[in-house]
Amino acid sequence: MPAAVLGVRNDENLYVPMQAQINLGSGERMAVRGFSVVDRARVKTLSANVLAELVQSDELEPIYAHLASTRNFATVRDRLACGTAQRGNSMNGAPTETNS
Repeated sequence: MPAAVLGVRNDENLYVPMQAQINLGSGERMAVRGFSVVDRARVKTLSANVLAELVQSDELEPIYAHLASTRNFATVRDRLACGTAQRGNSMNGAPTETNS
């Protein structure tokens, strides 16, 4: 695991390894591996002091921007599937935590 993702330290173990499985309408399956995301639940458990430190060091803003961007995953998945699918889309794909 990198020491910092998004230029944000990982002292609080906020990052988790993820993978995405995308079932394309054509029947193909696409896997995306080797990336990490900030764990939303772990951010919610941070103390007021840690949150204040993240604000003062300008590290909180990229965390929230990252969390907001992860909500776009389904849109990206759908665009990938539509671009390769002949007919019909049976897509099941959302990032899932890996146990690496």
